[in-house]
Amino acid sequence: MQRRFKAAIAGLLWAAASMVMAEQSCEQTGGAQLSSLLVARCINVDASSHPPCNASNRCEWMAEAIRIGCLGLLQDPATAPVYCRSGQENNASVIAAARQTINSAHSAWRKAFPDSDPSRIAFSIEELNQDQREDFAALRPLKDGSTVQLVVFYGQPDGSFALQFSSGELAVPAGSKQSVTLKQRYRLVSSDPSSSDPDYQTKADSFLFFERSSSTGSLRLQYRLEAGELRLIGQERTVQQGKDSNGTSINYPAGKVLQWERRNGKRSETIRKDPNLPRLLLPQLNEAMLH
Repeated sequence: MQRRFKAAIAGLLWAAASMVMAEQSCEQTGGAQLSSLLVARCINVDASSHPPCNASNRCEWMAEAIRIGCLGLLQDPATAPVYCRSGQENNASVIAAARQTINSAHSAWRKAFPDSDPSRIAFSIEELNQDQREDFAALRPLKDGSTVQLVVFYGQPDGSFALQFSSGELAVPAGSKQSVTLKQRYRLVSSDPSSSDPDYQTKADSFLFFERSSSTGSLRLQYRLEAGELRLIGQERTVQQGKDSNGTSINYPAGKVLQWERRNGKRSETIRKDPNLPRLLLPQLNEAMLH
């Protein structure tokens, strides 16, 4: 009797544990790298009004959205992302394909930086150079983490990655958070040249963002891929001083500098033109440039 009771209790505990596991988030079950990749792919292909593209959702939910979205994109295979063309048999295969991409990124990282553990790196995986293959960017820790280097890898035809760009050294100020993100900007267009109503979206530009934030302010740099080079096109800087703040916003292509200040709840700003603003390339980025 006691044995049957213990077995029944064990069965109930296992059932309860299974229910909890079933509701665990993708980040919990798959890790930060896999969940962020599934989120990016889900956002890129899901055209529904309420897509499940969030790391707090289950991996399987995002995989289902990716699989359905890819079915629509494959009507024009030439423009569909590479990951839509294989590994779409079921949700499990979508997740497995994403894991393979992460493994390929790890292999490329170890080849380029043998002294660094890729499993601890926050990858931003996104198509950057308009070839339908995913690329990735990350911050490489240097000197025991006291400095970092911004690096970009391009996806290769065989599914591997190769180092393409790297910056100079950047400091890691105490109490700060830093990140790098690849993003696509889409443009709505019409398949009918005579119509003004857009019915689908196409990729327009590719960007890389470097961000640093702390309790005393923030910095954001925006690079755009131009003629095969990542060139600085924007900078936003904010300094927080108690309830007051000030900042600078620079549009490099337009040669425009906006400086603003907020004191006692009132904002004032000035705009000046400077046609000689240097549009630096990503390899020229270093800590000295940020001051």
